[in-house]
Amino acid sequence: MLYGGMRLVYPDSLRSKGISGRVTLEFVVDTLGRVEPGVRVLSTVHPLLVAPAKEMLQAARFVPGRVRGRPVRVLMRMGLRVAPESR
Repeated sequence: MLYGGMRLVYPDSLRSKGISGRVTLEFVVDTLGRVEPGVRVLSTVHPLLVAPAKEMLQAARFVPGRVRGRPVRVLMRMGLRVAPESR
């Protein structure tokens, strides 16, 4: 479960090119709720969307998984929409 911290910094270079879309990532959440290094890209509509999606995910904090009351590492998949904020 997502606890907080996911904030997208949408690069101006993507904004000027009109690039937006969905990125699907696979990653491991550690016992403290942080995303471990080694995030894997499962799919993307454009390669330039991968870096902002990974940065957003690395800043996120999750509630760690638990087995018998103890925190455990959890493999997760998440689809992220990378697009400029509507104003």
